[in-house]
Amino acid sequence: MDDRMKKERDFALNEVMKEEKIKQILEAKRTERTTLIIISLLVFITLFIIYLLKNRNLGI
Repeated sequence: MDDRMKKERDFALNEVMKEEKIKQILEAKRTERTTLIIISLLVFITLFIIYLLKNRNLGI
């Protein structure tokens, strides 16, 4: 009976650990996507500012 309880406990713990790992992976992907969006926006804004400054200096 003790062996059966250990197996059931191990099974339950493994299931919980799998679920937590899936949550962690999804959170990492979400963070990666958010970081990529922020970096892309910063690059776009920087390029837009450079464009505006060049046109302003050329007198266009």
